[in-house]
Amino acid sequence: MAKNKTFRLALVAEDPTENEKLAELFEKNGVHVTSLSIGDIALLVKKGEPGLVSKEFKDLDAVFMQAPPPLLLFVEPFLNELMERGIYCQLKPISFNLLCNKPLMYATLNARNVPIQKTTLIPEGGNVAAALKKFAYPVYLEAFHELDKTQQMLIEDKSQLTSYLKSIPFTYDVLTAKEFAKVDMHVSIVIGDEVFTAKQKWVEADLAHAQDMTKAACKHKEIILHAVKTVGLDIALVKTKGNTVVGMSATFDMEAFPHNIHEKIVDFYLRRLG
Repeated sequence: MAKNKTFRLALVAEDPTENEKLAELFEKNGVHVTSLSIGDIALLVKKGEPGLVSKEFKDLDAVFMQAPPPLLLFVEPFLNELMERGIYCQLKPISFNLLCNKPLMYATLNARNVPIQKTTLIPEGGNVAAALKKFAYPVYLEAFHELDKTQQMLIEDKSQLTSYLKSIPFTYDVLTAKEFAKVDMHVSIVIGDEVFTAKQKWVEADLAHAQDMTKAACKHKEIILHAVKTVGLDIALVKTKGNTVVGMSATFDMEAFPHNIHEKIVDFYLRRLG
């Protein structure tokens, strides 16, 4: 690990017990740690501007936060307030907004020449069959209502698509459609400029990827780092198939990953703030 320097850190999550191992490692390196639930944080709005009133954030140096997309309306102003106070966080307001809006995120990655699955966005009332005319099957469909994913389905062929479209049991604002390759998936956690990769095998019998992950070599580090920097994250999980980015998140299960991610995050924060 990097040479330690004392500073004050808040670990923020929906369930603070998720960060117990991380807190222990930080404290062993002389860091004063406060573990908080997102529900413990108070924002007071004055004259239309939110401000932190939680006493735990007085004299704070840094925050490590994992938050799910449904909390966007709270998390975004919270992250803005951290920036205003000069408190470092691996999440940024614009980055979190992109992560919560998957159609916009993929459009942004594509605009910055990050290789992504062949993807199209279909608004409510759009001609889905026509939009997928030049797609190779299978196709993965995701339906979004506002920021929430309401449905997802793997469509194997045109006949299944026709049957599916005849009885869509939900409403949506936009559909994303992606070509879906039935191959092994590589899952990488990016911490600063370091990339730690594992592999999930494709299981044809289950039409899904195996839950278990094994360590793997990172063959497309430049693409992965380019994707993460495009979204504006310092720490992120990136899913790839070949050289193609198929998913990204700032929330992940460190325990399930076959690398010592807790230690890598602590080391990154000590170097970042030291």
